Amino acid sequence: MKSKTQPGDGGRRPGIRQIAKSLGISIGTVSRSLNNRYGVNSRTRELVLAEARKLGYVPNQAARNLKDHPSLTVGLVFSPFKGPAGEINPAALGLIESFKKAVAKAGMAVKVVMFVDDDELKHQTDGINVAVFYGHFEHSSLQVVHDSGIPAVLLQLPPSGLPDQISLSIDTRSAGAAAVEYLAALGHEKIGIVLSPLTESHGSGLFAGYRMAQIEFHLHQDNSWVCEMTPEMTSKEGGRLGMERILKSPNRPTAVIFASDWMALGGLRAAADAGLRVPSDISIIGFDDLEISSETSPSLTTFDVHVEKEVEALTQLAQDLGLRSWEEKNGSDREVLLAPDLIRRKSCACLRSQKNR
Repeated sequence: MKSKTQPGDGGRRPGIRQIAKSLGISIGTVSRSLNNRYGVNSRTRELVLAEARKLGYVPNQAARNLKDHPSLTVGLVFSPFKGPAGEINPAALGLIESFKKAVAKAGMAVKVVMFVDDDELKHQTDGINVAVFYGHFEHSSLQVVHDSGIPAVLLQLPPSGLPDQISLSIDTRSAGAAAVEYLAALGHEKIGIVLSPLTESHGSGLFAGYRMAQIEFHLHQDNSWVCEMTPEMTSKEGGRLGMERILKSPNRPTAVIFASDWMALGGLRAAADAGLRVPSDISIIGFDDLEISSETSPSLTTFDVHVEKEVEALTQLAQDLGLRSWEEKNGSDREVLLAPDLIRRKSCACLRSQKNR
């Protein structure tokens, strides 16, 4: 069956004329770009392919070219905290898998780079149009990519101050405050927290929100209720050890907040080992909303970080930076914050009825 044409299209498939008009270039340039012909610079070709995907225009030959020659290659530079046995937070692994699928759907390619050091990173930047940093990095590593002329998204990292880098983070400060506010509403006055390193934005944000809310609601403060874990202990085992330390406090808290569901799972184990019932004896809140968090006994109160929205925003940022269109849309803004939502389940008890007896 012959493909449909539009009046005045000269027999061309619908779309070429729209692409040319949208980008302000000739139909011939669009055609050569879609068919990977000589005489079109790489920047123009990337713009044409991106616009073609936006319009859903993929003719037969162009379809093969779009598959074989993605519009952009995203370098995902990954440097996670690892547990004692080399294990990685399942929330991080799940986010990466979702991102890889979203990038492919957007017609881009992804190259995962397991970070070793800055020298190795220099060699890994070949063929990358835009980088995504995820994990723990020093500023020198961000500078390496900037010096290579490659823009970057800093996932769950603070702004670097470099003009071609955008920070995309979950607002852990608001989460720390919301967790304390919720527990205070349930009647808890003594609240502990098990944190990831305070040198990282995730842990420092949670702690800042936690402390701010304690002051706002005039709650007790005790340094023995605050446990900062080392990078290698941001795991289930670290959560268990952190909970054990807090439970040894002479003035034991009635609730504990954890920097991740992964660590909260260790907290549940430590509570059980100490002969405590959750939530009757101690309440627990996690962070990430892992699938298993709804299946624990009791089910875990936690924060949904909305991974789908996070991945969507990350993919769009990578595309905008790769095509050098971020400045046009957003000016000088260098930080994007996403708000998590508290998911109330069964791991937190209300103490008000007990106090009123």
